[in-house]
Amino acid sequence: MENSNDKNEKSSEQLMENYLDGDENALPVLIKNNLDLVFNFVRRMVKTEHDAEDITQESFVKVWKKSATYRRGSRFSPWLLSIARNTALDFLKKKKEFVFSQFESDDGGNFLEAGLADPEPLPDEIFSRAGLVLQVQTALAQIATEQREVIVLRHESNMTFEEIGDIVQRPLNTVKSQYRRGLQVLREILISVDDDLTKNK
Repeated sequence: MENSNDKNEKSSEQLMENYLDGDENALPVLIKNNLDLVFNFVRRMVKTEHDAEDITQESFVKVWKKSATYRRGSRFSPWLLSIARNTALDFLKKKKEFVFSQFESDDGGNFLEAGLADPEPLPDEIFSRAGLVLQVQTALAQIATEQREVIVLRHESNMTFEEIGDIVQRPLNTVKSQYRRGLQVLREILISVDDDLTKNK
């Protein structure tokens, strides 16, 4: 007898292929299994939970409409998050809340990278400490959208840099540059918050 956990993890890829093969019941299961993934990503991109709920709902409507564009044999989550990301950006552009970085060259280089310390240890440090959850959420909201989405996709959606590049439609070097710069800014914000809390004690 099949374990229920196995069924939930039966891969989203398999569910999507079942749906494409005519199994209408696969789509509601697919949506249910991926609802948190999309909502948690979108919630980091917009200011309110209500907006995140609307964008999440619209994202899954687009999944239904664009189902024929899914490439069989490929991972489902990057394709799904690409749709969610584009839906969120459309929303932000309408609200005039999205501005692309002006510091990147055509080859994805970023002169702000020069002299920056490698922030690689930071994610484990900040994403694993429960006491920092609120501070991290607040800090993420303050950094550039293109940096925030890369960090969230990397650490909350467990995407590789290559998958993130496909999702955000930017070169790998650009993705890595925005990731590093975003982490540096995040570190600076959190250090500033920590200093303020220490002073107020």
